[in-house]
Amino acid sequence: MIGREPKNERQRRAEAKAREDLENPLSPNVEIIALEEGSETMAAAEYLVLIDDIANLKQDMKRFEDKIDAPGEESMEELLSEIESLKIRLFDIERRAINQ
Repeated sequence: MIGREPKNERQRRAEAKAREDLENPLSPNVEIIALEEGSETMAAAEYLVLIDDIANLKQDMKRFEDKIDAPGEESMEELLSEIESLKIRLFDIERRAINQ
């Protein structure tokens, strides 16, 4: 195991990076190519995608709040449709987080 850092150190760094990405939603997306299913790299990649999805959802929720603050621009039906879309995305993120 020469050259490999301890698993807990890698995990700590991955968590710190994930927190940084969550705080900075404008960070670039990471492209993952040909990862072995079940590997630590795959788990980390899935985690980063999850963090990116959460950041995107937070941005969309903020835009939705702005729409509500400016009444009259969108119909109630459009707002309800957008609420349903946000809920579906939130439940998907929650399901994926539980499965990790």
